[in-house]
Amino acid sequence: MSNDLLNLLMQRLHSTISDGASLVLLFAEWFNIDVETPTEEEPSSLWRYQLVADAAMRGALGKSINYQFSDGLTFLKQKEYFVPNKIPGFEADPLAILAVAIGIEKSGLDTNDVDWLNTIITCAIDKEQDKWRLDLLKAARVILKIDVQSLNNVIIRCALSSKGLCQIEKDDHKLAEEQCLIFADASSEDALFRYAALNTLIKVEGRIRFGKTQIEDISELLKNVEPALKRWPFEEKAKTKNSTIQKWDIQNEYHVQSYLWALLRPIFSDLQDEEYLKSVGYKHPRVDLAIESLKLVIEVKYLRESNQSALADLVEQIAADASLYLSLNNESFDKIIVFVWDNTGSVQHHNSLIQGMKQIRGIVDAVVVSRPGNWK
Repeated sequence: MSNDLLNLLMQRLHSTISDGASLVLLFAEWFNIDVETPTEEEPSSLWRYQLVADAAMRGALGKSINYQFSDGLTFLKQKEYFVPNKIPGFEADPLAILAVAIGIEKSGLDTNDVDWLNTIITCAIDKEQDKWRLDLLKAARVILKIDVQSLNNVIIRCALSSKGLCQIEKDDHKLAEEQCLIFADASSEDALFRYAALNTLIKVEGRIRFGKTQIEDISELLKNVEPALKRWPFEEKAKTKNSTIQKWDIQNEYHVQSYLWALLRPIFSDLQDEEYLKSVGYKHPRVDLAIESLKLVIEVKYLRESNQSALADLVEQIAADASLYLSLNNESFDKIIVFVWDNTGSVQHHNSLIQGMKQIRGIVDAVVVSRPGNWK
């Protein structure tokens, strides 16, 4: 999935969360999701289980609250549950049960409180048929440290792992990513955990990849080369007493190719360099870098001058190369990304240069990176 689609999904999830009830919004804040905190009700003598759940989450957030969770818990423990012919309340609200479990965990996991809530959870699980609601009940058991094995919902586990309350294995990351995509008619509770899981995966993985690598992923990677050079060795003095001054200068096109090879080869096992293509007449074209599985050529250029003549010559070279790479005689590749190292640092020309290159047939994107200004 491209970054644009991922952002769209996150926005849609966030919108659904924002329309949720007070408890959903408090959970969202607990998961570090940027939402508007619901206003707390004014204190009164009347407790409701919803207020207890809210108080549990406000306490977990460290907020100053009108209703103390400990008082609310006392109220809940005095009630009867699963009474025949009586409309169920707390016992039929898995998210509220999860909130109270978090409140009990935050309060130190008192044995009596844990046993009381576990009795309710056990009965609720026996009666519940909806898988999502069952998983929320199982999540409450995880919070209470009663049963950390039976919760198989990787989305909930991934979300809770961000709070240090659940473990998720690396093998589960991809499964969590795939399941987060299934979003049709998701409730605010469902959207809450999907968003929290995606946030966690983004932090753990650095970025999210859904399915096969796409061309825009390569473009995004190459466009981030410039900030990555922050740690590139170009020293004025030795870093340690046992080392010498290092200046890994990029002086020509071959150096750029080597840099991109080091960047791309760990990801693409079929990356080729200096690959010869079939002859076109008397020409025997050779591509700089190529990823055969994507039918993609990465054309590397080194810009030494930024005058009008040099820029025009660069575009002309790229157009000539592109026509050879994508000739009828060469069917292995059908698209090109151009990567230009601008050794002059003439950023004022970059946009026009990129737009010009992208007008050439077969070029799907172009990236221009400047030599860092502190490389003297």
